Amino acid sequence: MTEITNSFCRICLNACALKVSVENGRVTRVEGDRDNPLFEGYTCIKGRSQPAYLYHPERLLHSLKRMPDGHFEKIPVADAMDEIAERLQALVQRFGPRSIASYAGTMLFTSYTTSMPMLTALMDTIGSSMRFNTDTLDKGGKLVASSLHGEWMAPACGFDEPDVMLLIGINPVVTFTGLPTGNPGRWLKTQTERGMKLLVIDPRRTYVAKRAHLHLRPRPGLDVDILACFVRVILAEKLFDTAFVDENLSGIEELRRTVEPFAPSSVAQRTGLSVDDIVLAARTLAGKKRGYIMAGTGPHMAAQGTLTEYLVLALQSLCGYWLRAGDRVSAAPTLLPVRAYKAQASSSNGHWAVGEPMGDLGLRETKAGLPVTSLRDEMLVTDERRVRALITVGGNPIAAIPDTKKTVSALKALDLSVHVDPWMSASCELADYVIAPTMPLEVAATTKALDFLSGWTGYGLGESYAHYTPAIVEPPAGSDLIDDWKFLHGLATRLGLDSATLGQTGTTDDFIESMTANARVPLASVKKHPRGALFPEPRIVVAAKDADCNGRLDVGNSEMMRDLALHAEVGPASAPTDDAYPFRLICRRDMHVYNSSCNVTATNRGKSYNPAYLNPQDMRELNLSGNEVVTVRSAHGEVSAVVEADADLPQGCLSIMFGYGGGNDHNTDVRATGTNPNKLMNCEAVYDRYTGQPRMSNLPVVVIKN
Repeated sequence: MTEITNSFCRICLNACALKVSVENGRVTRVEGDRDNPLFEGYTCIKGRSQPAYLYHPERLLHSLKRMPDGHFEKIPVADAMDEIAERLQALVQRFGPRSIASYAGTMLFTSYTTSMPMLTALMDTIGSSMRFNTDTLDKGGKLVASSLHGEWMAPACGFDEPDVMLLIGINPVVTFTGLPTGNPGRWLKTQTERGMKLLVIDPRRTYVAKRAHLHLRPRPGLDVDILACFVRVILAEKLFDTAFVDENLSGIEELRRTVEPFAPSSVAQRTGLSVDDIVLAARTLAGKKRGYIMAGTGPHMAAQGTLTEYLVLALQSLCGYWLRAGDRVSAAPTLLPVRAYKAQASSSNGHWAVGEPMGDLGLRETKAGLPVTSLRDEMLVTDERRVRALITVGGNPIAAIPDTKKTVSALKALDLSVHVDPWMSASCELADYVIAPTMPLEVAATTKALDFLSGWTGYGLGESYAHYTPAIVEPPAGSDLIDDWKFLHGLATRLGLDSATLGQTGTTDDFIESMTANARVPLASVKKHPRGALFPEPRIVVAAKDADCNGRLDVGNSEMMRDLALHAEVGPASAPTDDAYPFRLICRRDMHVYNSSCNVTATNRGKSYNPAYLNPQDMRELNLSGNEVVTVRSAHGEVSAVVEADADLPQGCLSIMFGYGGGNDHNTDVRATGTNPNKLMNCEAVYDRYTGQPRMSNLPVVVIKN
């Protein structure tokens, strides 16, 4: 007999509502829930393919331990926790807490609201500050830019019926950022039919670009020029929100002077755009009642994320696209405590980094976290401060961190490497212990993570919403699996954590209860809606500005103005051998994978590799046919790739999806494993000086016919 149960997906940021068919204790079918008020049946191929993940023959059902000769053997997870805790304790006693580091990967999001606080508790118990995550390889510049600009103490206008929206280097129907959680295509169609003007800056003709009111297709790597030109036009034509600017902004004259070189004529010449289109876009962006701006991984992976995001914030503030006193907060968090929103600025103190310099580049910790590229340096140093143990949850550093050879060397240098992963990834192959966790549908969860996301412009929910799901099925018979957070809790308690510090932690449901105890909407109320529901009440509105508040948003920060002036003079950083590398590698994402996860037959439809896409004219000039293997070479390395045509890609660009391929240099079977473009990248050559994010896009390469 088939039983149909409601749940939600935990593969990516969208958390789609699901109907799950279970027969004899096994998930047999997953589909969208058409009765859910937010998603109305929407799901992607990854969410619908969960039976393939749960019962895949390569899924790890037991934890593994590396033996002295290098092969892995099964180990009971309780024994693994005993051994790992003992080895961690020995390292701490001999080398100090700093010798232990953690790495939280993107797939930690599948259990974020339970695993992340427990990973924090574990590292607190150890006493180590060496906590790394992938934010500094994604869009960490957002957090640093807010440190320099200051923060408005209420949300941006965001997804609540915007009059205008600017998307930069992002394709939201694939990334599920930039548009609100739910059915992204339907929401976009509704808003544009209502009259919203969609502006897109992207070299590629992406899904959203094809639906834009105006699509600017510049040469890659020049987003800073275009945004600075927008600022110049808006200031020169006095299109800004005068009342908001006068009351809440500082640094206007510094900003005005610094953007002066970014005249539409010079920016048009540099970017390949027309003057008329640039000016029209600036005029369309400004002067509306409600709007928002979202930059994606494109400008960040071009190693200019912080400066780009600072200009985004400057534009947002010039236009006054922030909620004001009396405005309703449409996406007030449901499973977080009530927050007091105020229509006022919290000034920047100018401090964007803390702690001691680390790694070969001397980078420091920011609001985005420790620079993850410095982790390898800290694992490879020869002094007593070396990181000797790494605990990785939901991550695959070999697939994520540029300069694969260095990442592999760093992982091999560890005294202890522990990975929590349901798959034997390239990074797991180098581990001492691989812990096999439960997967979504086997464990209870809430959408509390969406509430965290909604605090950032362009992320998360457009309406107050929540969903709770119990575990839908038991783990496979004969398996020895553990919830991610329970493994971390097991290590922490063995190392001395008092469980009472995090409340009752018996079952996952107990932990969820304790972590939502002060929520705006009680968890018990959310549980009454097994399909998920909207929770607009209690209504949250933005309070008036405090009478004694003198905070201001800084749009003329001295460090940012220095960087912008330097950019005006020399342009974006380029490798000295660009002429030998006529193509530019630019990033993209694919719907059927989530970075290096979910790449199974059910999702990839038999194409397990990531093509290297070229414009058809470039393919003709190189005498290439589709499905042909080529060599892609940069100043740092080379890879093999299967080439395919993409008419939506401009000439002179090569586009490859990240997250594929292995870490072994001898692995050349690109049709089976795909291409690892990280091998082409040098983290020390060109990088964001604030986050350390290296140039991962707009990278000069040459394509060679084999």
